[in-house]
Amino acid sequence: MSRFYFLALLLIFLVSSLPSQLTAQGKIPPIEAEQIIWGFDGTVFPGRFNQLSVKMVNNSNQPYQGMLTLKLGKFTTLGVGAPIMTRLYLSPQSQKWVHLSPYIRGQFDDWSLSWTGGSKDLPDLIMGGPSTVFLYDSRTAFFQKYRIKTLPDNLFPTSTALTDNLSALVLDYTPVWKGARRKTFLNWLHSGGTLHLCHNEKGEYPLFVDDLATLNSNKTSYRYGAGFIHKHALKGPEISAKHLSAVTTNSATVKKGGNSYLNFDKLVFAQLTKLVDPNHSWGVISLLLVIYTLLLIPGCFIYARKFRRGPGKSITAYLTIIVVFTIAIKYIGQRGYGESSSINTLSLARSLGNGNFDVSQWTQAFFTSGDTYQFQDPGEHSLYSTCEEHDSIRAQIFNGPQGGFVADIPLYSSRLFLHRAQHKLKTNEPTFSSFQLNNNGDLDASLNFEQLSEKPLKVWAAHNNKYYTLTAAENGDWKFSEKSKTENQFFNNAFNTIRNTWGHSSEESNDDIYNKLHKPLIAHALGGISQQTYYIDNNKGDATIDVFVLLPQPTDVMLKGEKLGKEEGQILYHFKLAEPALDER
Repeated sequence: MSRFYFLALLLIFLVSSLPSQLTAQGKIPPIEAEQIIWGFDGTVFPGRFNQLSVKMVNNSNQPYQGMLTLKLGKFTTLGVGAPIMTRLYLSPQSQKWVHLSPYIRGQFDDWSLSWTGGSKDLPDLIMGGPSTVFLYDSRTAFFQKYRIKTLPDNLFPTSTALTDNLSALVLDYTPVWKGARRKTFLNWLHSGGTLHLCHNEKGEYPLFVDDLATLNSNKTSYRYGAGFIHKHALKGPEISAKHLSAVTTNSATVKKGGNSYLNFDKLVFAQLTKLVDPNHSWGVISLLLVIYTLLLIPGCFIYARKFRRGPGKSITAYLTIIVVFTIAIKYIGQRGYGESSSINTLSLARSLGNGNFDVSQWTQAFFTSGDTYQFQDPGEHSLYSTCEEHDSIRAQIFNGPQGGFVADIPLYSSRLFLHRAQHKLKTNEPTFSSFQLNNNGDLDASLNFEQLSEKPLKVWAAHNNKYYTLTAAENGDWKFSEKSKTENQFFNNAFNTIRNTWGHSSEESNDDIYNKLHKPLIAHALGGISQQTYYIDNNKGDATIDVFVLLPQPTDVMLKGEKLGKEEGQILYHFKLAEPALDER
């Protein structure tokens, strides 16, 4: 027996030392990206932040510590936009899943990953989703064959912003998550996700504990916030997409729209840029030019004739007029006259319940002095993107907890970027004061907004592909308009009004610019409309009302950083409300 154990130990030693020998001989790289997974099932959702999971392996006997860089643009030296940086530490002979959060513009984005001593081009993107996956316990050996795509629970995101491409989860056990993943799971479900529970090997449904215990129920189908939970008397390997669709009342698929050039982010940034375009005092400049012309042409002639001045003094007066008016017009017309550093933001806040919001912010930061500026979203697990399509930007992105955006911004220049994070705000969901469905399916209802931080500026709603503009009533409630509108009627070329409109008209106020962005932002919140490059085709029947409330930008979501200008903007709150039960109407 001792000889057998000696041989076994020798074999284990030889096998464990083989990678180090091959690494030393140059046959195996010391650090490599062994496995790459886009999203939840290999697909990505355009126009959103998507999770990228990379299994990094250290094949050497030395620890590795360095930066992992994700860059858009495989065939450009500097890349497109700003690179995403994350710190990486690997112990000797170890492996680790690293989660990155790139913003995906479209199908032809080409990404590459690099680290000290190595790099890897990522596989081509596959548009898809929202995904439905079976979540399994990563701590146990995975030998089961399932009829739907699978995902280990250690790859579930730690940020709600990365669940846009997740439609439904299937579970047959209780996940052992801590902190961020538990919170993300509940937020995703509360904001409209679908959870399917099936039997484990003992024929029992998962039993949730602690803060997940609110998901337990004796019912076979029930709601959690705007989300749904369905139970199936089947074991995990038996369940199929057919079983899921039999109880799911809503479905969604990503489709390519009719306009390949209608990029939402680009259109929003074009409008925000107009807020800091120099609005010169053209009246004053025109008056100076008239006075200048009169003094220069008839003025100098009259001066010489009437006062009988010689040519020397006439030329001196002539040059003096030119110098004085050149300086005056240059001063009034130059950049910086009446300008100051400022930040303008358009925000979308998706309710996660209990005052928690997933906030996306399109930001235009203008500075009158050149410098390297640092921006930090004060929310949890912040994500950043320049949404750039062509050019490289002298900036760096650090996503995740304590993340930030660092950019080199020249004199009298702007930087446009998108950031997204979870915030706790002093605003809660509205409630229905009355609710009724008319014979034609239109809503006859009113909403109470006592839980809002201040009085709404505007309110809209969407229900079963019908759209409403609400009006304020005398009692403080907001009532649904008498007649609903279809998608085409409601949006009515909303995107066309913000296309190809660079330049700030002196007759166009800041409110006019923001007003043009409200309905496109609603369309974006609902997954887009068929006018856009990509959109979600929703087949809704989930008895949910989408309510949109416009308010001034709250200070709680404003950027932090040194030497930043005053921040102003508007925020659109998005609440998903369930239809009241019949006995509550």
